[in-house]
Amino acid sequence: ARWLVDKANPLTARVAVNRWWSEIFGSGLVRTGTDFGTKGDPPTHPELLDWLAVEFMENGWSMKHMLRVIVLSSTYGQSSALTPEKLAADGDNRFLSRAPRLRLSAEAIRDNALSIAGILSPAIGGPPVYPPQPDGIWWIRDDKSPVYKTSQGEDRYRRSLYTIWRRSYPHPTFSNFDAPNRITCAAERGRTNTPLQALTLLNDPIYLEAALGFARRMSGESAPASIEERIRKGFRLATAREPEAREVALLADLFKSRLERFLKDAQADAGHWWYLGPFKAKTFDKAFVTRFAPEREKDIDLKKKLGVDKLPWQSRPEWKDGKVHSILKGENSAHYLYREIDSPFDLTVELSLGSNDAVMLFLNNEEIFRKKVFRAAAPDQEKLELPLVKGKNRLLLKIVNGGDACGFYFKPALSGPSKAYKLIESVRGKLAAGISPVNPNAAAELAAWFHVASVLLNLDETITKG
Repeated sequence: ARWLVDKANPLTARVAVNRWWSEIFGSGLVRTGTDFGTKGDPPTHPELLDWLAVEFMENGWSMKHMLRVIVLSSTYGQSSALTPEKLAADGDNRFLSRAPRLRLSAEAIRDNALSIAGILSPAIGGPPVYPPQPDGIWWIRDDKSPVYKTSQGEDRYRRSLYTIWRRSYPHPTFSNFDAPNRITCAAERGRTNTPLQALTLLNDPIYLEAALGFARRMSGESAPASIEERIRKGFRLATAREPEAREVALLADLFKSRLERFLKDAQADAGHWWYLGPFKAKTFDKAFVTRFAPEREKDIDLKKKLGVDKLPWQSRPEWKDGKVHSILKGENSAHYLYREIDSPFDLTVELSLGSNDAVMLFLNNEEIFRKKVFRAAAPDQEKLELPLVKGKNRLLLKIVNGGDACGFYFKPALSGPSKAYKLIESVRGKLAAGISPVNPNAAAELAAWFHVASVLLNLDETITKG
């Protein structure tokens, strides 16, 4: 131990300061930081390495002092801007002609996002915390698996330094950004750039919550009044620089398009029901499988009479959505209900469906659901999704009755910015500070800012040093 810190030892101080230099500048003065022997690379700046080593020893082996010396140097304060002259003279930046541009470490990326969002916990000390991770990472077998209980409240946003580490089971978010697994010794971390990293920033629960917190900072009461000023504020928080005019314009366009879509979301215009029937058959099964006249029509004409009996379409505006209508009659018969839904854009809406008895559902001439069953109609017997296209959508509902009266229940989610609420609720349920949009417009606006925040958190500049 005395020999390690003896001033006559040529390695300890040099290796130590070279490692810190490597952490700050991306590579050490000796690039083979694990090999200072004859097979390693020689230092690019031998006199500087010697001076740093002596400075380290003469100042009580103080790491804090050395880090301060390095980050206050003119070398550290250089711009990372690359000119043709610098590229020609020092393409790989071995001689530090410019500041390096380095992706932050896994832990720093997470802490940076939480700090930008204003939700990073400043607490110091205490036991490890358990940020969100997919289920099953720690699973071994049955009751032998240790329990991973996701932290809530402020602990969820503690600095990454306090994240629980289990050898051979590293946190997957950190692994995606090259954190070592701690099974074997890693002298230094690699730095990769993969699509998986961008997907992590866009989908990991912590980064979703950071984006929502960031959106609140850009859109809160203390935020600037104009959209452009809010974007400039967010850009400064994320990148520590003023955005260019074209960058502001791009993000403003993104915000406006998202806001328009969220405000219109699920506000499709549904016409009232039209009824045609009954179409009788010998048996219930026959009524279910037979393609009666309405099913064979490519484009339904409400003025046209169909079937052997030339039945007319009947307008039924009194059949309101969200109520059970038990008004159809005819044993072993099929009943058809038709309506048109005009959507402002391609949209998928949730549908609650009930039937007495069997049911088939067609959308734009394609069958999307069928169920052969005997039952009384009730809400939520089937939970479906209606994939509406932009413009007119033709919806045909077939109810097959086995006996007595029959009917249906139909309730699509066609009103209110449901996607905005769904987005906020899916994220904010785990956010320490609750969010209560006072009206649909507020929900849509916050959801639109969430998209802008996600883009800013995923910028190369946001996760890069230099």
